[in-house]
Amino acid sequence: EARVRAAVAGTGIGLWERSASGERKWFDDWCRRLDVDPCDGPESDERWRAQIHPADVGRYNSAHAASAAVSGDPYVIDYRVRTGRGEWRWLQERSAASLRDTDGNLVARIGACLDIDERKSAEYERSRAAERYRTLARLVRGYVFEGQLLPTGGIEFTWADDEFGAIFGCERAEVNRRGWHSFVDARDQVSAVERLSGLARGNVVEIELRIVATTGERRWLRMAAEPLRDA
Repeated sequence: EARVRAAVAGTGIGLWERSASGERKWFDDWCRRLDVDPCDGPESDERWRAQIHPADVGRYNSAHAASAAVSGDPYVIDYRVRTGRGEWRWLQERSAASLRDTDGNLVARIGACLDIDERKSAEYERSRAAERYRTLARLVRGYVFEGQLLPTGGIEFTWADDEFGAIFGCERAEVNRRGWHSFVDARDQVSAVERLSGLARGNVVEIELRIVATTGERRWLRMAAEPLRDA
């Protein structure tokens, strides 16, 4: 027990043991440090479920159903619990070991809880940023893309939205195979190469040019591109 306490000290892990009847015993004050009721004592499992976010209770119950008393299978689940201040905090619960008696009956499970609230908040912010990006792409009349600059001065498209194929008359892979410049009207190719070379120098580039789709349709495009640098 002393070795276990030393191993988890300072790691932010809450170590617990749950009996076959559902009572959970915590090995330290992890819950109280997070302002979460540890639900010690009788009916601890029911009390713990009562403070789980309503949207997460079904998933929590499913994880425990998959880890039935007979099998004692391991599980990992993320869910929110209500703190003493009435806030919701994300936890990750893991059950990884089973204790059995001499007849092979499950008598307890050992597991851990981790505080993952910061990670979940960061994931939420990234999701919001991605949704803003998708909204912008839908509102723009044209296409949004990312591409890799080639030594030849061309662009290999690594991502593009759905409008890309409609404009070029083929999918992104085919545009890359043929080369982007092959879709540019011959009258605009020289100026396009010159302007795109500014991306390699770190400049924001804006170009107006004519393209010819695989369908033969011709149209004017105004392309604005900004360079992104790696570390």
